[in-house]
Amino acid sequence: MAREYPQHVAAAWCGHTVQIADRHYWQVTDNDFQRATAPTTPDHVRHGSLGDA
Repeated sequence: MAREYPQHVAAAWCGHTVQIADRHYWQVTDNDFQRATAPTTPDHVRHGSLGDA
């Protein structure tokens, strides 16, 4: 939820303050690390085009 909405909104929906959520709920996952360390692919390769070339 916190990835999709501002933290004050996600915390309010859960019935907590942002400070409580920071201490107890927001967590870094293995998927976060994998996304951060994955090799990036240029947009033109991802979309199958080379632009004007």
